[in-house]
Amino acid sequence: MANHSINRESMNTVEDWVILLKLRESEFNGLEYSTLQEKYVLILATRISELCLDTVLLLNQNRISSAPIILRTALESYADLSSCITDPTYWEQLTKSLYWQLHEVSKGVNTERAEHYKSIGKYLSVNKRFSKAGLSGLFNGYYKALSLHSHGNLSSLIEFHSNDSNAYLGTISDDDKTIEYFEQATNLLALCLRDTWEFFEISQQGIQEAQRIIDKINKTHNKSIHSTSDASAD
Repeated sequence: MANHSINRESMNTVEDWVILLKLRESEFNGLEYSTLQEKYVLILATRISELCLDTVLLLNQNRISSAPIILRTALESYADLSSCITDPTYWEQLTKSLYWQLHEVSKGVNTERAEHYKSIGKYLSVNKRFSKAGLSGLFNGYYKALSLHSHGNLSSLIEFHSNDSNAYLGTISDDDKTIEYFEQATNLLALCLRDTWEFFEISQQGIQEAQRIIDKINKTHNKSIHSTSDASAD
């Protein structure tokens, strides 16, 4: 990655990232759907993989301050992907959630349209989305840490844009933080590809490679993103 010293472990992650991109192209690109559940699984997995790629492209340009914001969005989509895979009707909740959001953005512009969206929509909180996916622990942990950057928390502004008495254009960061975000993007890409291949019952090679990468990152990093069961899911 540009402008950063990379140790042997990180170089291995770069190699794993390249493997995932190649598998994404050969084993994921071009998949077709026949049901609405399959459609939502595919578009969510595509979104997650694109956001992970966007994160790494920013990191490669030393634009680290936006990386946690994109990872946070990708993490929300991963929660939805997990629920779409386990619940064939979850796409209906996502659709109603979209209509509710359209209600929110329309009510100050077109009252009639806003009321229509409200009648067919239903609010779905981020907390409930993670709970439904069995990922409440992830929501209360790493997701909230990423949210500090998304909402302009003072600590993140200081971390990335100031040093002593100076404020900086661009970003100040150390190699460890850049590598952390890179590894999380790699881990999340591996998770979404693995889960999608398992759902469509294809690409044993892809599943095995993705699982190998997930296991390696989770073994060395306590904050790694991983799917866990959650008794509070409903």
